[in-house]
Parts: sequence; structure tokens; C-alpha cells
Amino acid sequence: MIFPNPNLLDVVRDILEEKLFGNGQHHLIHEARNQADALELLDSRRYDLIITHLHIPENRKSSVIEKEERGLALLQSLALGDAWTQIPGIVVTVKAEPRLYDAVSDLKDCYMVIEGSEDWHDRLMKCCKKALSPGHVQEEKKSGKLEIYLDLGHKQGYYTLKGIGVPYDDQGLIPINCDSMKDLARRSRNIGRVPKDMWRDELLSIGKTLVKEIFLNTPNLHSHFESMVDALGGGGENVKIRFIIEKEVHPIVLEALFMRDKHLMLYAPIYRTIKVEGGPWPYPLFQDEETQRGQINCLIIEADAWGRVPGVKNKNGEELELDKLKHVQEECESLDCYLRKNKNLFRIGRVEWIRQSPANKSFAEYVKEVLTSKDNKWHIVHFAGHSYYDSDDSEDTGYVFFPGRPDPEAVSIANFSIWLRSHRSTRLIYLSSCHSSEEGFIFQLARHSIPAIIGFRWEVGDDMAAKHSETFYQHLFEEKNLEYAFLKTRNQMYQDHKNDRIWAAPMLVLQMG
Repeated sequence: MIFPNPNLLDVVRDILEEKLFGNGQHHLIHEARNQADALELLDSRRYDLIITHLHIPENRKSSVIEKEERGLALLQSLALGDAWTQIPGIVVTVKAEPRLYDAVSDLKDCYMVIEGSEDWHDRLMKCCKKALSPGHVQEEKKSGKLEIYLDLGHKQGYYTLKGIGVPYDDQGLIPINCDSMKDLARRSRNIGRVPKDMWRDELLSIGKTLVKEIFLNTPNLHSHFESMVDALGGGGENVKIRFIIEKEVHPIVLEALFMRDKHLMLYAPIYRTIKVEGGPWPYPLFQDEETQRGQINCLIIEADAWGRVPGVKNKNGEELELDKLKHVQEECESLDCYLRKNKNLFRIGRVEWIRQSPANKSFAEYVKEVLTSKDNKWHIVHFAGHSYYDSDDSEDTGYVFFPGRPDPEAVSIANFSIWLRSHRSTRLIYLSSCHSSEEGFIFQLARHSIPAIIGFRWEVGDDMAAKHSETFYQHLFEEKNLEYAFLKTRNQMYQDHKNDRIWAAPMLVLQMG
């Protein structure tokens, strides 16, 4: 039950206790006073019915804003998810309006009760009985969550393991061998340089070492995790895994953990959260009301820059020279076509593709203008082009590059991050470029409140990058879930291109609480 008014909350609870559950029937009622607390409860267990007032505040600090109708919006957002999230609902309101009846009628198993009407207690009872009839009650979706926090600076780690619908709830410390982890970071960086016929063996070796360092040295974690995966069907796709990490750990290919004869990243939704000062972060794509219910605006940046870059040195101290990318136009054209073709099907709003700049502006200036203009609000920003980060650089600077006249323009990732966060609307930045998941990129983007980031660890062929992009966006709009779209994309790339680094190179970072 979600009611900001404690008196009304008591009234509704008494009605349920006395008239609906007065026959000794087993029941459990949870209460929330605002949208944020309700979402936290919904994330932790399965409910058979939601009873909410039409007007509820966003969180504990906010006051009720009647025009926003957050109670109805919450039920509408749940109706957009998977079948198991579509919970029967009752909306309690003080006014009977035709538009509200229409909105409620559009939702499956949703009813409206007019508070204060002569028979509203009886109406509430009838709606509850209808919603809770055997045909409506759905089986709880069983799932699990594993969070692993690693911090070499403090030479320690810890984990939390939680089951939903299965009896697993555990936490504990993880012993860390700092020398071994630093060696794994060095080896992970170098996979991009390992010969094509040897890199998979090196990835496997890193994955097995990670299992030893994180799981086998923590017996409870290992046994409980394996048991929970078995309890959930053995496939692993129902266990979400999040690594919470600091800078020294970031280079390690944590996703390569090798368990059950597979790399973890091939059978479980897995992502990272960066421990960095910054935030508060907006919700990632499809995890907030705006992007669940509203239109998704997409910006595509085709940054086909090549040649020598003045002022940027490579590892040898020479001016960096960029190769021409043969497939970047193909990648952007394919994405633009897909988004426009499916605008109505997937609620895609504005789509803009930047290929060149006006005569009176440089490409970088134009990109900045489009990103920061008060008239623009981009939920997805797709950058296709070159990026560069030197892990040996003491200044820890990364760059993205834009076509110039005559030379390419270098823009630090710090400045690019500031452009992206202008209106706090960016929910996903996809960096389709080599080394774009390095510390110099990810940490700057995270500091500047970008909630979801996709980048690549090593050098990848731009033809493979184009295929990954096309596959990912198809899964993204069909799944409406970043973690599962990312997992399905990785599996498809693995099936089609097992011997190419493309399936192991992408990284997903989500900055969520």
C-alpha cells in the first residue's frame, strides 16, 4: 500500500484486515509513503496487489505534487516491463474524471476507487477480491543478486548475496592478494596485444585465476553462489552480478571469471559500478519513469577523424596519428535507419545524426552546441570514432577526436563529459571506439553523473564495432533492460565471432546507488 496520508493508510489497512483477511487467511501487507520507498520494496520481492493513492510524493523529502499523479504513473511503468512485473493495482483518488478512468482501464487488472464516496469501502473490497482471485495471482519470479566490492587500497573486499524467491541471504569479507590482483590488471591490459591465436587462452587463464582469488578463497561465497544458481535453474541468467570497484581494480577483466565451463559474462547479466566522488546520478535508461513511459531521444555522432593530431602524443612521444575508419559511416547509417524505422514501435522521439558541421563552426563546437543547447534533451548518445587513453600518462587524460580542418580536433573526455551532463538527461553514452572503457574515460564520465556507459577495453575492428552496435540496439529496445540487452548482444557476438576480441571487449558500467 502506498499512501502519503497516515490516517488514510490506517483506514485502508483496517478494511483489508477486517473484511478481506478476517478468515485466518495468510497475508503480508507492506506500506510505503512515497514512490522511492515503494520502488525499493518492489525491487526486493514479488507482490500480488498494489493499492496506491493517485497522488504520492517522489521521496521522503518531497511534498505531494498533485498534477504528477505518481501513483498511476507507477502502475503504468510496471505495465511496461516483463510479464512478471505487471501486478494488479488499485488507484484511490478523491475525484472521478473520465480521463483517469480511461488511463486505468488501459492497464490490465487495474481498478479505480473514489475515496469518500458512499460505498467506497465496499468498492475497495470488491476490487481487492477481483484482483486477488486465483486467475490473477502470479507466481513469484525467482532471481538473485550478487554484489562484490573490491578495494586494493584497503586490501579488502566484501560481498552480499541475496535471493528473491529462493532462501539465500549472505554477506562476508573477501581476502585480497594485492600482488596477484595487480598482476591480473597488467595481464588484462595486455590482452589487446596478445596474438590472435593466443588471446582466448590468456583470457581463460585470467578467468580461472579470478575464480581462485575471489571465490575459492571465500568458501561461503563460492558454495552459496553455486547453490543459488542451481536453485534458479542452473543457467545463471537469473542472477545479476555487480562489481563495485575502485581505480586499481578497474583494468581487470572481472567479467572473465570462468565458472561452470564458461566465462561468467556469457551466462549472467554482469556490470560494474565505479567508486568515485560524484552524483547523484540520474537513473540509467529504462529504469526511471521518464524513459519507461516517455519518448527516447537519440543523438548519433559520426566522428570520422583521421591523420596527425596536434598536441596529443602517443606512447613513443610522437604526435598521435589516427587511421581512417572504413565502417563508421555504415555503423551510424544503420543505427539512424533502425531508430527512424521503429519510432512508433519503441516510443523513439527525436533522432539526430551529426555527420558534418556548419561552415561557421568546427565539428567539436557544433557537437558541444547540440549537446548543451537548452532546446535539446538526449537520452542516448552514440559516439562512433577514435578515442585514445595512455595508461602510462601521469595526467590520466583520455580524448575523443572529431574531424577538423585540416587536422583532427582532440577533446578531453572531461570536457566531453561536461557537455553530456548539461541537462542531466543523458541516460546512456555508447562509446564505439577502441580503449573507451579505460579509467581515463569511465571515471570522468562517472564523476560527471553519466549513469550508464558502454565502452571497449582493447582495439576492435571498426567492422566488428559496427556489428556490435547494430546487435545491441536491437536487443536494447526489445528488452528495455540494459543488463539483459548487453548479455544477449555478447552471446550473439560470441556465437558469430568466437575468435574475435569483439565479444569480450565491451564493458557495461551502471552508476546506481
